[in-house]
Amino acid sequence: GRGQFDGPRHVAALKTGGAVIVDGLNERIQVFDRHGECVRIVEGVTTPTGVAIGGPEGDTLYWAESTRAHRVNRLQLSAKSARTAADPGVGRPAVSVRRPWASRQTAMGGLGEADGELQDPQDLCLHGDELYVAEWGNHRISVFDKTSLAFLRHIGCGDEDGSEGGEGGSGPGQLDQPCGVACAGEEVFVCDTWNHRISVFDRSSGAFLRSFGRRGGEPGEFNYPCGIEIAHGRI
Repeated sequence: GRGQFDGPRHVAALKTGGAVIVDGLNERIQVFDRHGECVRIVEGVTTPTGVAIGGPEGDTLYWAESTRAHRVNRLQLSAKSARTAADPGVGRPAVSVRRPWASRQTAMGGLGEADGELQDPQDLCLHGDELYVAEWGNHRISVFDKTSLAFLRHIGCGDEDGSEGGEGGSGPGQLDQPCGVACAGEEVFVCDTWNHRISVFDRSSGAFLRSFGRRGGEPGEFNYPCGIEIAHGRI
């Protein structure tokens, strides 16, 4: 039902204090206002994983679709819809948006290892003019222009020989099924999930800078980290 979840995944904050939450196994995206009321439901999405909100008015929705689609979608909400999603007022019913939104949707990706192709995209991050996509299957971060959705570059790699795609790696700068990504200044922080660590890269050059954490249950250790956010200088 409305406001209920089955397999919730990633979350994106709204400027008004609300949140957009991926309701994974229900294959939908739910929008909540600052009071915790569900005010909008985007239905008919395919294996959704990551989500991000952009645009000056917070009216541009990005979401990743994983195993059955391998793509990232962008939906420009109308000004009226954006206001409704942001703060409809307590007690107003949720708006359910079904497949007709597809006429206002832009998608990019598709299964593959080449530039601009994706394999099992997970988390999304918007930073400046760029969109960062954590690719579980290709063991890398793919970077796109957030407006044109044109491919720009890759960050990180998997194979021991430094190639992209294939198997994950555990060396410096190598990734193994990354699930989370966040940016702060000129640095990109990646949840290197199967390496049980956070890897940090230079945002422009993609150069590996450092990593921290290891597998375990003690302070500073991780067990399959899959989500990350940075605010006020803290991770």
